[in-house]
Amino acid sequence: MCNFAFSLQEFFKLVPGLLLLPFSIYLAWKKLGTSISASYTFSIGGVVAPRISSIVLTNHKDKAVAVFAIYAIEKQDIAFEVERFDPPLIIKALESVRVDTRPYSSLTLADTGVHESDYASPNAIDLYVVLAHGTKKCKQANHPGLEPFSSFLGFRVATKVTRQLNGIVYNDDAKYVVMYRMDSTVRTSIIDKRGLLLNDWNFRINRVAEEYMKSKETVRTYLINAGFDKATEWFDVDDIPD
Repeated sequence: MCNFAFSLQEFFKLVPGLLLLPFSIYLAWKKLGTSISASYTFSIGGVVAPRISSIVLTNHKDKAVAVFAIYAIEKQDIAFEVERFDPPLIIKALESVRVDTRPYSSLTLADTGVHESDYASPNAIDLYVVLAHGTKKCKQANHPGLEPFSSFLGFRVATKVTRQLNGIVYNDDAKYVVMYRMDSTVRTSIIDKRGLLLNDWNFRINRVAEEYMKSKETVRTYLINAGFDKATEWFDVDDIPD
């Protein structure tokens, strides 16, 4: 009877350890190896080459990782450097970082010359990170949309439209734009349909009289009459872009 009681006591001493064992294994696994996922956006247009313009890297392990460069493999055929880091980019444990890439003029292949990558095709691009001990392919991570979520089925989807001018977001209430220079800095202000001068505007007048809101020329006349031309190095008034 005493031996049996002793065995039960020993068993109950082991129970907490047995319960914690799976958790300990999980914590150890979170520290072993390297697991990084990546999602990217691309840009096309202007006087630079189409490119991967930003990348979000997520470190899935419970330890920091140093990234020396990011490379892309296109259709298992063409490799090119996306971005290089000096000093290396440090991604903290279980955290994400965003990388904004630098523009370039073109991608060139030795045998065929200028090459334009197909960033829009699904699964056309694989991203790799260069680490101290070698390279690691990133898991593909797409930004979630409404499609995967059954709770949104049956609803009509409204899409955001963003119109911008010099970093200023505007809607149909915007009517005119005023660009002016002060202290060698070019600034932008928006005039809405009511004549209010908005955004980068710190002058005594803050509204254009209604009778002067007929055209950009009459708005300019109003500002000159108010002495705005003397308060600035130069200014111009134009219709808001469609």
